[in-house]
Amino acid sequence: MIKYIKAGVSFFLLLVCLLANNMLVSQIIPYDSELIEDNYSKEIEAHRVKEEKSFRNKETTLLSDDYFSRFTGLNYFPVNLKYRIVGKLIKLAESEQTNLKMTNGTPYGFLHYGKVNFFI
Repeated sequence: MIKYIKAGVSFFLLLVCLLANNMLVSQIIPYDSELIEDNYSKEIEAHRVKEEKSFRNKETTLLSDDYFSRFTGLNYFPVNLKYRIVGKLIKLAESEQTNLKMTNGTPYGFLHYGKVNFFI
């Protein structure tokens, strides 16, 4: 009987320690949705800056010489987290090469890597 009481007390103390640890961690590192949203917005803005630099660089631009000389910048809507989509990537067992035509008709090779499922 004493053996079971000791086991019960040990379990109870373990549970108390886990709860106390969880409470301390949540006080130190609180879940802050505003911080997560701010980081997400900053990540989008950083990507936009990178794309803008790529388009403005003669070496890396996708623009023809004619368009490059008239390029004034990329226009974006403001970041709106209502339109954030979270999806699940389902990888294919084997990747396949797929050729798709670009807007100018030139075929371009893409690697079919998987599918993404998401809800809007």
